[in-house]
Amino acid sequence: MNLQDFKRSIDLECFLLDLGYSLKKEKSSRRTHVYTNGNEHIIVNQKRDVKMYFKPDGDKGSIIDFLLNREELLKMYQGSIYSRIYQKLADYAQLSNRSSIDTLINFEQKIPFQPDNFKLCQDRSMPIFNYLRSRGINNETLHSSVFCNIGLNKGKCTNVAFPIYDLDRNIKGLDLRNFNFKSLAPGSDKTNGLWLSNFFNKIDEIIISESPIDSMSFHQLYREKCNDLLYISTSGSLTQGQIQNILSTIRAKSEINPRIKLNLSFDNDLAGATYTNKILLSIIEDKPRSPIHVTPKEKKYTGLTDKTFEETVNNLKLNCFINHTAESEYELLYSNDKKTLELLNRSLLSCITSLHTSIYTPILKDWNEELQSQNKPKKIIRPKGH
Repeated sequence: MNLQDFKRSIDLECFLLDLGYSLKKEKSSRRTHVYTNGNEHIIVNQKRDVKMYFKPDGDKGSIIDFLLNREELLKMYQGSIYSRIYQKLADYAQLSNRSSIDTLINFEQKIPFQPDNFKLCQDRSMPIFNYLRSRGINNETLHSSVFCNIGLNKGKCTNVAFPIYDLDRNIKGLDLRNFNFKSLAPGSDKTNGLWLSNFFNKIDEIIISESPIDSMSFHQLYREKCNDLLYISTSGSLTQGQIQNILSTIRAKSEINPRIKLNLSFDNDLAGATYTNKILLSIIEDKPRSPIHVTPKEKKYTGLTDKTFEETVNNLKLNCFINHTAESEYELLYSNDKKTLELLNRSLLSCITSLHTSIYTPILKDWNEELQSQNKPKKIIRPKGH
């Protein structure tokens, strides 16, 4: 089964209902059905053998286009944008043919990325950058030297392009954005790559978020007068390779400026709390970690405010328990919900004594929504002495 098969085999309306959308019968007709989810309105109609949708003020297309324009629904999957869509729809259809998914991923990885298709562009007065202005980004932010690593893709269609860099700072892909369009350039390797806003040598703060537009939004809201900053974006879901890239960047920048600060500013949802948790655990052990296994008796855990690991966790009153897996290791098991992760992240924050680390979370879903609403963030304050 391929993506085209999913268009015909998965009922778009059932898919919307499963995502939490509601059918508004009073606004629907025999040919068109109206669905709402908060402030979002989706209209669905039948086109031959495929159901299609459109937003009165936005995107349109098939179930594939629906997910292409809502990458947040794919955060729990890895691979290119199309392989993640395939996995999402395969899970929805309750398919267990893992080989088909692997075949798709392997096929997409064989498509070579063309770095020559990217061009840095400092002239942000060009019409293509009106897309960023439509997202609330002002001219001061657009022309800030902090965001010098933004450009355009060359080709049939021109888009705003955010380059994705590997550990050696070679361009391995492009995060492309435009009106009603969001995708990775063909052959992009996001598995190990990150968008870096600049290549400044000495910086005072590293700020990590999920998208370049979130980075620009955060800067405009709370760092507009600061220049010695590095913004890092994962362009969606966070991989182990990206964590390794983040740790390497932190180490390199800390050697130049030992007083550097780290700011984790992911989205206000379960995926954002999970990404924060992964990075905190990885910083503590200085290697990529999953969010369920830690080794608290190692010296790197001496920042647990002189309490045993068990006491620290139990005092949080979390829905979790600890298994002793070895004399010096524990397996921390907890419910995978946002509140539990946020409380656990607060505790892990106190374990990091060598790096001034903070967590910022938007009141709304992400920093671009925050920018357009002008709300203030909620900040997890570090304990005294850190």
